[in-house]
Amino acid sequence: MSESVGVQVGQESPSCGREDSVPLIWGLPDEEGMLLAERGLVALGGCLVGPDVPALACRGCGLEWGRAE
Repeated sequence: MSESVGVQVGQESPSCGREDSVPLIWGLPDEEGMLLAERGLVALGGCLVGPDVPALACRGCGLEWGRAE
């Protein structure tokens, strides 16, 4: 998996202000993606990928937010 995993330092949720957001994985996750999601290091965004999908999910409040760089 090439994208970063785990809590993204410096990324505070616009909703709750917590620095507890992890990357969202879009599309059908592979085995590694499923294991990372089970461990809370990534969140699963769904199989339908649109042009403006959020890049992060806050583990505190559940807000999906941000854009991929």
